Amino acid sequence: MEFYEGPIDGRYNEDFLLSVIAFEVVLNRSVHVGLNTSWNDTAEPLGEKGKITPQLLHYVNVSVANNRDK
Repeated sequence: MEFYEGPIDGRYNEDFLLSVIAFEVVLNRSVHVGLNTSWNDTAEPLGEKGKITPQLLHYVNVSVANNRDK
């Protein structure tokens, strides 16, 4: 599932921000939340703020590794 279709140019624009928030929302409401226990031994959901954190990057990497990025 693609969330962002804009240019990858290193800029953090409004479209990218909304895409990051959409990804966080989907993760928080999906079965992937179970992965949260493997992140820092916590069970807290992702903050839906559009902030790129190490926790969010962990989920991105897991999604790509499992071919969920298509």
